[in-house]
Amino acid sequence: MSALTGEKVGEWVDFLLNNRTAGEHILDIDYDLYAQAEAALGWLNAQSKLRRPRLFSARSAGSLMRRMQRTVVEAGMNIAHLKILVATETETDHIALTANRGRPRWSGGENFP
Repeated sequence: MSALTGEKVGEWVDFLLNNRTAGEHILDIDYDLYAQAEAALGWLNAQSKLRRPRLFSARSAGSLMRRMQRTVVEAGMNIAHLKILVATETETDHIALTANRGRPRWSGGENFP
């Protein structure tokens, strides 16, 4: 299914609502190994506001995203999900990247100002 395009979302929701298999299979988890793996991961949840006294293009978020992508890749790290929310006086959209070699994509398409 694709949250981006909506393809097969209905089928996925139907499956979730009609297949009550949760809890039927108990997993044998090595929690020490799980904790080590989790400790190896790193993430940043941050929020900031950019305000400028003069107008600027919301498209500059794409340039910022590509610069962040280059920095992360050059540092030898991996991108799982990088997202920037852009809100203007008239529109809101977000640009996201989900892989080191991926291409940032606007959720509303390529026509955001």
